[in-house]
Amino acid sequence: MNENKTPTSIGQIFDIVEILDLVGLFLSPPDLLNCCQVSHHWNILLTPRLWETIDDSRHSWSKILEHYDADEGKAAGHDELWARRIFAKYGRHIRNLSLSWRILIDAANDALCSNLRSFHITNVRDKLTRKEKLEKKLEKELANQQAQTNDPWRPAVTGPLLSPEFEGALQPSDVAYRPKDLQERDWITAQNFWILTRRNTRLLSLTLSHGLRELCEVVSDDYIQDVVAGLLELRYLVNSFEFGDPYVLITRLRHLDTLCTAKWSQLEPSSTVGNLKTLTIQERITTRELVVLLRHLPSLESLSVRSLTRLTEEEAATAATIKDSIPSQLRRLFFSGFERASHIGNDSRLADAVLPWMPYLEHIEFYHVIRESAFSILRHCRQLRSIVQTKDHFSLFAKLGKDAGLQYKTFAEFLCDGAHLRILSGPRQVVDVDDIVEHPWTCDHLESFHCQVGRVERLLEKEEDILDRLSSKDHDARLSAEEQEVAQKYAQSVNQHRHVYERLASLTHLTRLDLSYELRTVRLAYEDRHIKSTQSTRDRTLMLDCLELTLKSGLSLLAPLVNLEMFGFLGIDHRIDKPELEWMAASWRRLKTMRGLTDDHEPQSAHDRRKSALRVYMMQLRPDVIHESIIPAHD
Repeated sequence: MNENKTPTSIGQIFDIVEILDLVGLFLSPPDLLNCCQVSHHWNILLTPRLWETIDDSRHSWSKILEHYDADEGKAAGHDELWARRIFAKYGRHIRNLSLSWRILIDAANDALCSNLRSFHITNVRDKLTRKEKLEKKLEKELANQQAQTNDPWRPAVTGPLLSPEFEGALQPSDVAYRPKDLQERDWITAQNFWILTRRNTRLLSLTLSHGLRELCEVVSDDYIQDVVAGLLELRYLVNSFEFGDPYVLITRLRHLDTLCTAKWSQLEPSSTVGNLKTLTIQERITTRELVVLLRHLPSLESLSVRSLTRLTEEEAATAATIKDSIPSQLRRLFFSGFERASHIGNDSRLADAVLPWMPYLEHIEFYHVIRESAFSILRHCRQLRSIVQTKDHFSLFAKLGKDAGLQYKTFAEFLCDGAHLRILSGPRQVVDVDDIVEHPWTCDHLESFHCQVGRVERLLEKEEDILDRLSSKDHDARLSAEEQEVAQKYAQSVNQHRHVYERLASLTHLTRLDLSYELRTVRLAYEDRHIKSTQSTRDRTLMLDCLELTLKSGLSLLAPLVNLEMFGFLGIDHRIDKPELEWMAASWRRLKTMRGLTDDHEPQSAHDRRKSALRVYMMQLRPDVIHESIIPAHD
């Protein structure tokens, strides 16, 4: 009888197919490549995992492909033939393909890659080799010269049809300012892309960028719609290519549950369609279109639109008719438009018109919210768990010398009446300290709190000196009017701080507490073209009427926040020093991230030595805590 042999060493354990395959799931491509070179056995087992996902925006792909048609690429062995051989050899293993380089689209099609489960094309119009960029620049200069001499527009280049199905559907585009060779190659690449897409009938996920339209002329959108609709297992589709009608696609793709589209439909279906759960519309829609899509997409749980048009009387009447209909099952609602865009956050009339049909909303996100809309949201959406004010790129910058647009009353309403809230995030929201003192909060289970506490009484430097003198006076000594005023102001400040700390301490489920003032400016050129981008107004925009966050002011009252993982105080006039950092390090053992001791990548501002010293000290106390900035490093 044969006995089962069990591995006797670590090396033998990792020769077991199931274990090695499981370990491969957690390795990055560079690590997988190294493992493939360990042994012939590992190479056979891990090679499929290594080539399962290809993303030419990561690792060394871009650096290699920038030179594949130049002498240095050929010298390194990374030319066009190399790319085609790679796909010919490993193409059968590829399941997830994300491409922006034309040469790899051609190589993938030539290799007959037919096992893809996700296929994403992004940014294809901008990916040129250095040689192509130079040729394009020279060609554009020549085209400008020809335009000045009134030379006629050059017609499209004729090229071979790789498949009869493209007849009457696609055609080569005009040369315009591109080199003729590049235009001819684009025509071939466009056909290769659609052949490759049609071949992979089991795709679950597909992204079509708008840049694909620059590869060739689309004569028939119906052809593109038929190709995509033929992917019957498709569940995720990003359609920036702007083809077809969304309702038709949703109807034909019965398994589609996520759709992102640049344009929305003008049609009104006669019945409910599809099983769509997540919809993103990258444009403004009318209130009527919103009503129609909510009626005909009954499974929709998440909706994102740029904004809504202003409510007309006719649309208000139409919206009123939906209140007696079956409520929408929508759980998440996003508005991606900026401040001037119309949405339920800044138009209470619009909110009252559409929110009654969304009683199950749990998450709302918008750029701007006013107090009147807050009342409407709280009245109609009693299950609300998350309110987020969008932190888009420009929300971090304030116009010099102009009102920052801070709102002092809106979030107080959510705190007082949002019993189910878990997340409250408003980078431009301030809760007035008097509202905290006077009104109780109901959001006992809040987990994330991001807004400022403002209008707190703070002593000026001169008043601090007067207070120090008062401490050395006898209790029976008579105080001057100025001294009495300072004493009263200090007592009020102590009382305000205590109330705020106690209120925050009651939120024992908090994992994120961010009091940062995010309307500081780093590069004003974004907002005012007359101001140089090197000007910094950090000192001018520092929020002064905020919490001191010192032990003297009562910071230790926040000790109950034992679940805190993130604490932010960036851009406010805090008085945090080493004793406060020592207390935080000892009291908040779960703290992972701190926002307030970074230099914020302000290249032209004076180096804040004190802040840097405190950051170094905190890193000594808690090396595990990450110091994060709200300003991205590349800005």
